[in-house]
Amino acid sequence: MIMVTYLNRIKLGKFLNKIEREPYLVNTKRGGKAEEELFKKWISYKNNQYLVVMVGLTVSYFLPVVYTVIKRTTSINPQDWMLAFGPITVLNVSYSPNYEITWMYQNICMFYVALNFCQVILILAGMLAFVSAQFKMLQNNFSRIILNGYKKMMK
Repeated sequence: MIMVTYLNRIKLGKFLNKIEREPYLVNTKRGGKAEEELFKKWISYKNNQYLVVMVGLTVSYFLPVVYTVIKRTTSINPQDWMLAFGPITVLNVSYSPNYEITWMYQNICMFYVALNFCQVILILAGMLAFVSAQFKMLQNNFSRIILNGYKKMMK
């Protein structure tokens, strides 16, 4: 999924630029205050979703890392040493330099994988929420179409 997003990043960028222009922007003449409120709710929802996902990522990443650092510094026995995100059985990590190098490599890799995965999920969820807000704005516009037409005729 990350590779597909990476390969389609130019199309995704064009799509995101397109939805930031007319007719997707808020127009109080078309939808009244309800359209503006829907857009504000969408922004609030998107920001809250970002905070929840990033706090969850931070907690789920740093707790195992801190736990393994504490286990490594408090124990001399290599049997007590553990890696944060599961064992790597290909390498012999029962002595000091191999353990630390493997530990660092695993943590760096998992950090980048988790960060990229969360960003892809947030982009997709944000776009779905945006489309949902656009449909609600369209529904509001349909309910106001007679009033808007009457206002245009009276000008």
